[in-house]
Amino acid sequence: MAPQAGEKRAAAVAAPAAKKCKRDPMLKGITEAISLAELPEDVKSMLSFLIEHSIEVPEDARHELQAKSVEMVSDTITATATKMQRELQEQEGVVEHADRVKGESKDVVAQAKTKAQAAEAQMQTKKVIAADAFKSMIQTRDICQSTREAEEKGQETCNAINAEREEFEAVMAKNLEMIKVGAFENTSAKFVYDELAPFLKKLDLDNSLSQALPSVCQKNVADRTPFDGLVLGELETRLKKRVDQLTSSATAEAPGVAQRREAVVTAQAELHKLQGQQQGSAQQLQEALQVEKDAVEALQAAEQLENSHQLEYEKSLTTKDEKKEALENFQNYNVACFEMLKAKANMKPSEDDMNMAAASADA
Repeated sequence: MAPQAGEKRAAAVAAPAAKKCKRDPMLKGITEAISLAELPEDVKSMLSFLIEHSIEVPEDARHELQAKSVEMVSDTITATATKMQRELQEQEGVVEHADRVKGESKDVVAQAKTKAQAAEAQMQTKKVIAADAFKSMIQTRDICQSTREAEEKGQETCNAINAEREEFEAVMAKNLEMIKVGAFENTSAKFVYDELAPFLKKLDLDNSLSQALPSVCQKNVADRTPFDGLVLGELETRLKKRVDQLTSSATAEAPGVAQRREAVVTAQAELHKLQGQQQGSAQQLQEALQVEKDAVEALQAAEQLENSHQLEYEKSLTTKDEKKEALENFQNYNVACFEMLKAKANMKPSEDDMNMAAASADA
């Protein structure tokens, strides 16, 4: 059944409400007001989200959460405005106090003031020099430490290589020779082999050789086969090869050891020089600080008060103007956005608007 004319008009009026409304620019002023509130960030984010989905809904159409959201934002904006007004009033009192105190300072001693300024400038220069000298000394100290650590680590590596080589040479001279000639003197063949066994693990032997060695090394010479002789010969070759490798490694490390030692000596000499410079600049800074202190103490109390209170007055006046401007901007923009958008949402469509909507639906 086709809709009646009255149904068309109702649908035409209701249709715009079903469309997704474009975000009103005044919402920016509201969310900005929320961001200025003294609330946790997650609370402000929540309020901004809620108000975007509540403020443009007519008051009589809002559900409970939307109504509560508008109320909370209204309270938040009011609290912020109240706080800003209170801070402005407090700052006005600060300005009045600063102006009164400034008027109490009248005497100026220009010569003493100039002397104090010159002493302060000299002190600042010495402070920069001392800071740079200290920074350079610290950097060089760190370099010296790192070169010393590198030298120690390199030396440890070299010592470890030499120690391992000496151990291999010793076991070859003693245990291997005893096994080759089968002369175990007052000890057992097993004991001699057991002393040799830990070194075999570093030779990367294949499985067949590893399995044959325990038996071959403990045989009497008379019981050995030609194969046993080959096994012992291969063992000796592998041990010599390991000694040669360690010797080559130690030789390769030698230049690095010397270079690292030289680097340590150079870094220590540079550190010693910079430590002297740093101590000298620190002494000069202490002297400059004393000169500045004496110059400041020479200033008359009235001049000190006038200078200090003038600065305080100007600062308090600037702060007051900033707070006043911030409050006016908040009231004229942020609060106005909230009130206008709230009022806009409650405006009823006029009879002409409804007639135009109905005519459009009939067409």
